[in-house]
Parts: sequence; structure tokens; C-alpha cells
Amino acid sequence: RYCDTQFVPENLIQLDVEHNQITPTHHAFLGCNKLQTLYLAGNRLKTLDFLYMPELTYLYLFESRNLSTLSNSTFSCKTKLSRINFKYTNGDVMNGTVLHYLKQLNEIILPQMECDCTVREIWQWLRSRNMHYEIENDEDLDLCLSQLECNTSATITNYQRNETSAEND
Repeated sequence: RYCDTQFVPENLIQLDVEHNQITPTHHAFLGCNKLQTLYLAGNRLKTLDFLYMPELTYLYLFESRNLSTLSNSTFSCKTKLSRINFKYTNGDVMNGTVLHYLKQLNEIILPQMECDCTVREIWQWLRSRNMHYEIENDEDLDLCLSQLECNTSATITNYQRNETSAEND
């Protein structure tokens, strides 16, 4: 219970619980409806399925090394997110469509990632929006991804399907 309205001001807009070794439960932040900035760096996060904050714009996950998966619906209810920091997290947690719901995203810091077709799909999506992004191994990865050949028909189909789905929500 991190934002139970009995203990937290109803108008709380920023919460910093960095490096507290917390493992949020599914309903950990219910009641934090006005929260805009959440610092969760260095905690024992395995998933982000506990994020039910309609006004959240900045999510700081720096050093969340236990993060194991982000599903395609992880950000479906967090469409106001404009900045996310995943630096020093597990780069294998994202697939090519996990960010597609984030229409207001304008800055993202990604963890070190492998040069593969899944990462290329994320990279293409970020570049197509002229978004500010950083990747831990940015210099090598940008070059590798620009030269990587993937099955673009599958990538485009998945991208279009998820863009249509996100627009209909």
C-alpha cells in the first residue's frame, strides 16, 4: 500500500521510492490518481502491471534489473506517459510493440540491447516519431540496426495491427 488515500495526500503529484527494495503488488498505487512522476529506480520490480495512474507522465525505472517482462498491454492505460527511463534494466523485457500505446511519449532511455529484429522494430518506431531516445550501447547499436535485414512484412503487419488497436482504445 503505497498510495492508500488514508496515508497519502490526495493531490500527491510526485513520489520517490528509489532504492527501497520494494516489490509492488498488483494494486500498489491505487489511489494515486494525480501522480505525475514516479521514481522506482533500484527496486525489485518484476513487472509494471501495477501502474494504474491516469496522470502519470514520467516513469523512472533506472537500475530495475529484476524487471522480467513487459506485455503488449503494459502501457495501454498509461497514455499520458511522455518520459521513461529504463537505463540499466533488463533489455530483453521489451518486444517490438510494447510502446505503441504511448502516443505522447517524447523521450525514452533504453537499456543495453542486442542487435536483433525485435529491437529494430522498437528502434524504427522511435525514429519514425522523431523521438529523443538513448540506448546504453547507442553508437554501435544504431549502426547495426540500420544495416540489419529483417522480415519487414511481419514487422509492418504487427506494427499496423497494434497501431490500429491502440487507436481504437
